[in-house]
Amino acid sequence: MSSDSDNVRDLEAELDRPEAGEHGVPVDAMCTCCKCVTVKRASIDEPDPDFVPSFRHVCRRCKCVTWWNVIAVLRGLIDAEEDGDEP
Repeated sequence: MSSDSDNVRDLEAELDRPEAGEHGVPVDAMCTCCKCVTVKRASIDEPDPDFVPSFRHVCRRCKCVTWWNVIAVLRGLIDAEEDGDEP
């Protein structure tokens, strides 16, 4: 028997993985090829930082560079990073 807590993701841990990328805003994104969902970093080229429709990034599951669709901008992780930068 499984519970809802079995499906809880640790977004901070996903962001800390090298696969998330090194630069950009933390987003929850879905690979357009294999449909896996994970935290990635996306660069913001749009005037509205909450609007990052899709971007190219490596998918470790597909083993290729593919398009990722943004599900959500992870504001909580952005705020946590900004808080951590303060002396």
